[in-house]
Amino acid sequence: MSKDKKNTVKINYKNIVILVAGIILISAVLFIGVKFLSNNGGEVPKDVIQKESSTTPYSLRSNATDYQNELYKLLEDSYKNDKNSLETAELVAMNFVADFYTLSNKTIKNDIGGAQFWYPDYRLNFRDSAINSYYFNLETMIDDFGSENLPTVTSVNVVSSNLNSSKQEYSIKLEWTYDEHELAGEIQTSASIYLLVYDTGMFISVIN
Repeated sequence: MSKDKKNTVKINYKNIVILVAGIILISAVLFIGVKFLSNNGGEVPKDVIQKESSTTPYSLRSNATDYQNELYKLLEDSYKNDKNSLETAELVAMNFVADFYTLSNKTIKNDIGGAQFWYPDYRLNFRDSAINSYYFNLETMIDDFGSENLPTVTSVNVVSSNLNSSKQEYSIKLEWTYDEHELAGEIQTSASIYLLVYDTGMFISVIN
């Protein structure tokens, strides 16, 4: 075999190896993607379309309740006045509660309310926890009772709030109420929420 033919065979063999490796890599990526979707109910985790605010880093869901709209307007006004004030921290926490614990305007368990109020680095863990707890049986509850008969937060009250200036962290203790709903057993009505101060505003880091 001539030298040129040997070189051609080597080049073709190298190209074939690269091609096969590429096919394997693409197949692996596709498999992981399908696995990811199947683990999340066939949906990429996401919230419903949000109404972006021109004045704050937060957003409001497109199907917000009247009470959520009311709280969000108060948050926008407070943020414009002083984005790092105690009042703004309280309103961020109140908006989170009104969105997260209201199930009547959710359609799938991946639509986790209030995720926009969490610090981005913590959102994925927050979503995973919610999907496996409060939102776990959402589709079944909708089938059994209808969305309109699921909990809707109607009021949120601040019990106490303070700033830890050394950590630049607000702690807000809240209590809230729901309208009449069909869920049996106890449902959460209070929590302590911790928010960290960043350049753009405050975001939730922990909820107890």
